[in-house]
Amino acid sequence: KIIIKNEGKSKKKKNNMDPHQLLNPEELGEYTEAFKSFLEEGEVVEEGTITLEKLNKIMNALYQDPSIKELKEMIAEVDENDDGEIDLDEFLQLICTKKENNRKNNTKHQEENIQEAFKLFDRENDGTITVKNIQDMYANLGNPLTVEEAKYMIQDVTGSLDPEAVITITDFAKLMKEAPKTDARGRRVLD
Repeated sequence: KIIIKNEGKSKKKKNNMDPHQLLNPEELGEYTEAFKSFLEEGEVVEEGTITLEKLNKIMNALYQDPSIKELKEMIAEVDENDDGEIDLDEFLQLICTKKENNRKNNTKHQEENIQEAFKLFDRENDGTITVKNIQDMYANLGNPLTVEEAKYMIQDVTGSLDPEAVITITDFAKLMKEAPKTDARGRRVLD
């Protein structure tokens, strides 16, 4: 187990992420080892730092090619003592920040995909999917549905017994997020 000490360093927090809560012990160990691999011979983890040049090498090793400006921004984002270098705690902060940004980007991309899929059904662009919209879409796919089958689909999604019920973007998003994952051949994929 790796213990990271912050002995007497007076640091101002630049963000609220605690790597020790966000990363599991295995990840902490892996990232600490990665950090150590870029230290100079004889530098100890608790005192070592990564310079802009070292960060560039790390990013290149990860098949990333950030500009000098982007590297400086990365350092500034976590450089709690404003020394222009990243110590281990700051490095772990950077990892957490990048992971959180990736998670947010994935969520945004998922939401955009759901909106685009919704638009395929919502031909009138009124924010609803009607029985007719469902029938038209399935007919275009070569699998026509009766009015009752389309109503049942809406009832299944909305939980409403109202014969005039429609699917909203909120209903559709919930359905898409709960839908089982499938591969390219439509086979269910287990998480």
